[in-house]
Amino acid sequence: MKPTKNFHVILISFGMLIFLSCGGSQSDDAENAFQNGNFKLAIQLYSEALKGEPDNRFFKERVALSYMNRGFEFYTTTGNVKSFSGNFEKALEFIPEESSPEFKELYSNMLLKLAEAYIKSTPQNEIERENFLNQAIVNLDEALFQNAENRVADSLLEKIKSDNFQKMLDKGKNFYSEAIRTGKEELFFSAEYYLKKASEFDMRNDEVKKLLAQTREKSLPLINVNDDIALAVADHTYQDNRLILDLRIQSFLTTPLQVDIGKFELIDTDGNVYHPDTEAMSGKLKDKSIKNVTLDQKKIYADGLIMFPVSKRIKLDYLTYRADKARVTKKYFP
Repeated sequence: MKPTKNFHVILISFGMLIFLSCGGSQSDDAENAFQNGNFKLAIQLYSEALKGEPDNRFFKERVALSYMNRGFEFYTTTGNVKSFSGNFEKALEFIPEESSPEFKELYSNMLLKLAEAYIKSTPQNEIERENFLNQAIVNLDEALFQNAENRVADSLLEKIKSDNFQKMLDKGKNFYSEAIRTGKEELFFSAEYYLKKASEFDMRNDEVKKLLAQTREKSLPLINVNDDIALAVADHTYQDNRLILDLRIQSFLTTPLQVDIGKFELIDTDGNVYHPDTEAMSGKLKDKSIKNVTLDQKKIYADGLIMFPVSKRIKLDYLTYRADKARVTKKYFP
């Protein structure tokens, strides 16, 4: 199934604008395939063109849009959102760091379509239902990031938040109560997850703020075994306008983790980032500070103190450890 008439017109106008500036007969067939809705051929031909001009932004954008449109076609034919998302994931590999304004608008529209597909799809179970909801929200957030004027995406996102706020709040409250009643500390992480969702859906709700703070006070010193890399803060004190955390980092990875103190970051509620004060740590904390170490099957965790140049008046948001781009873990403060 081809894109809707209006969307196809947008593609054509965008294509003609950019394509005329590119010139050259090498990509003529590729552009014809794209404009005619033969996205499989467009991917093939534009990918070939990229081999000769690997930095050509227009070619990259065309490949990305072709994958997105191809995924949308699969979805409209089969009703399988995974065929849409699979092609979308492939498209992300080709989006240039600095994309054109025209591409951002089209990309935003395709993100909206993917979000709509997740919402309309029938999940197989409750876990998949929540996953579809999360994916829809992520795509709508990105759609608005790419094009703040995407009113349809903005309206749909607000509707999702309104429709699901109470459900997230109720689940969070139930898990918190169950954790208190049974003493099962792992339930605090489930409570925190749902209450965080509720707070994202209604950031001004005082009940959510209070309960989320209470939950995070309980989860702060606990290790979450569901995280690949988990953090726990047993205690914290202030000394000379510096914050000292009694920290544990634990790895549940199957491969060794090289813990680097420099990869810890502390973020306050205003978004300011603080790095460990390693010089002060070496003098004031001496042998008590956490060290660079390799975590593996023999040594799965490391304990110690870590110091940040943060005064008591600063409102903390979370501590994070960035092992690499794909592996980032966070521990939120109350």
